[in-house]
Amino acid sequence: QHKATMRAVFLPCVLGGLGVAVLMGIALFLQHPRVFARMRWFRVKAGLLVVCLPVLHLWARGRVMRFYDAIEAGQLPE
Repeated sequence: QHKATMRAVFLPCVLGGLGVAVLMGIALFLQHPRVFARMRWFRVKAGLLVVCLPVLHLWARGRVMRFYDAIEAGQLPE
């Protein structure tokens, strides 16, 4: 019950928001690619995203799976 409710809220809200943010960032970059490519902060930020997004995804996935297991085991208060 709780697991299904969490997924019903988490997936559309969080992943939808992240998807929109990524698409808007790509659209902005495509409007002025040369300007952004020359900026040091943009290159650093893009590099950090390439490294951090997969690492944070794996970390968050592990946390969520442990949380789901705790819900199924009845270890969380109502």
